[in-house]
Amino acid sequence: MDSPSRGCRANIFAMLANDLDEFDKEKYRISGFRLKEGQQGLGNVADLSSAFGELGISASDVFKVISACILLNNLSFKEIGGSIDIENLSDLEDASVLLGVSALAMYRAVMRCTLTGRDSIRECQSSRDQLVSALYTRVVRRILMRANACLDNLQDLTGSSDIIGSETRFIHVVDSPGYVCNKTNSLSELLINTVNDSLAGYSTEKESCVSKQISLFRATPPCESYVESSWAPLPEFPSAPAVQPAVPSPRRYEVRERKKHVFPQRRNVIVDFHDQNSGAVLRAGDVVKAMGFVGDAYVVETGRRIKAVIPISYTEKSLPPTEGYNV
Repeated sequence: MDSPSRGCRANIFAMLANDLDEFDKEKYRISGFRLKEGQQGLGNVADLSSAFGELGISASDVFKVISACILLNNLSFKEIGGSIDIENLSDLEDASVLLGVSALAMYRAVMRCTLTGRDSIRECQSSRDQLVSALYTRVVRRILMRANACLDNLQDLTGSSDIIGSETRFIHVVDSPGYVCNKTNSLSELLINTVNDSLAGYSTEKESCVSKQISLFRATPPCESYVESSWAPLPEFPSAPAVQPAVPSPRRYEVRERKKHVFPQRRNVIVDFHDQNSGAVLRAGDVVKAMGFVGDAYVVETGRRIKAVIPISYTEKSLPPTEGYNV
């Protein structure tokens, strides 16, 4: 089997074709496939399966789709009596089983040729390549969506309600053709080259920033210099006037229904609520800081410093984490 060079799929294909044991290769119907020699060290199936497990994704489902891509990528076509047909129909049938679709529907998806002769074979190969690319792209998109969802829902370890994925912790993948230079360029080529110019500019700026950081690191004296300087006598500094440390504001207490309530306090939202006045949307599971009462509701503050009013029954008192949270 040749390494699928169309796109950047060599790593995952090599992992399944070369690293799986024979039992798993039989299960994924690729027992007769192996990447040609010279392509080694392209990944580890065990690490990949563990990573999928951390994301809550079934590694078996992903491997089924990738194995189907291997089988479809191996399809070859021949011309018989003026018509085009698939030489290795068994690979197409195995791919259909892995994807859970009809072999006839898969056959029709690949054999959408309208020409005859050599042009028809190229058209079938193009349909095959587009199908493999679409399957692989959908798998990657699903994995990225799951990874970004995990980042978006991961609470900050400090105990606040800020979401880690709300700022810059987000995975993006940009897949773009390279520069195009034809005798006659259309709008499509113009857009492709414009995207490449933008990506090249961003890459240059990023590399320049990294180079500056490396230069700054190299210009920093080694640790031995700091150790040696620690034994030198300390310089004398003029005494500064004593400054009284800031005293934190005392907690407030309110009595309601013969019970003393301490504010501010940490509370969990148990029912989704939309405050019409402030426009804040509070979701079940959010952690807010209650500042006081107003009627039968709490005045709360979200992790983004937005104040809202939520009914008392929509919240419950939350136990603070073991460390890192103060109100």
